Amino acid sequence: MLQEQWIEEIQPDYKDIAKAVNRSQHTQRNYDLSKTIPEKDMKALLHSMTECPSKNNIAFYRVHMITNRDMIDALYETTKGFHFRDKDSGEWDTQGNSQVLANLLVLFEALPIDLEMFENEPEGYTPPNGYRNGEHYLMKTNTSNDMLPYETSKEAMDILKQDQATAIGIASGYLNLTAAMLGYRTGCCTCFNPSSVKEVAGLEHDPFLMMGVGFHNDGKNRREHQKDDFTFHTMKKQPVPVKWRV
Repeated sequence: MLQEQWIEEIQPDYKDIAKAVNRSQHTQRNYDLSKTIPEKDMKALLHSMTECPSKNNIAFYRVHMITNRDMIDALYETTKGFHFRDKDSGEWDTQGNSQVLANLLVLFEALPIDLEMFENEPEGYTPPNGYRNGEHYLMKTNTSNDMLPYETSKEAMDILKQDQATAIGIASGYLNLTAAMLGYRTGCCTCFNPSSVKEVAGLEHDPFLMMGVGFHNDGKNRREHQKDDFTFHTMKKQPVPVKWRV
């Protein structure tokens, strides 16, 4: 069943959610920079990223809310990673990712996974047993037990890195859907030079993901570049396999 048909047939209570989900799927390549996101919306967007779920409620990342145009433009210059073949010359060329040239640019900085992540918690944040999870226990004691599916600190670290990627994925998803429900358009970017992003934004640690949030340009194709005479191609969402187990 087509998306549009499904939206029309589901209960009215879910229509706004369904439309927001479908809207959030499409990348925005240009924004109306004459407008400003209200403070109350900024707080709602921030809330979505900082209060969403993460493994054992660990703060795996730092969020940067960037509205400084000079910094956003400089960060855009680090995204020259979109490769395409020129339709006229047939030669390969590179374009910047204008998804980041938004009214608000959110940058996720991945925090280092080490014992300091767990040891500097305020009183009352640590569980009664003193450990956030089995990985923390193994890192701290270098001792495994029959309850853990791994035996070394390296294996525990690999699990925590996977949890970190999942946490940032969840946070960016919450941000994406919240922004769509508030009427904004978004675009995610990971095709950047990490060391350059780190320098431009003055990060202590490595960047993980950038997401632009902003206003749609009325009367302009969402795929047109913000600055250049260039239109990005589009790809339809592949059908996700679903199995109902009843």
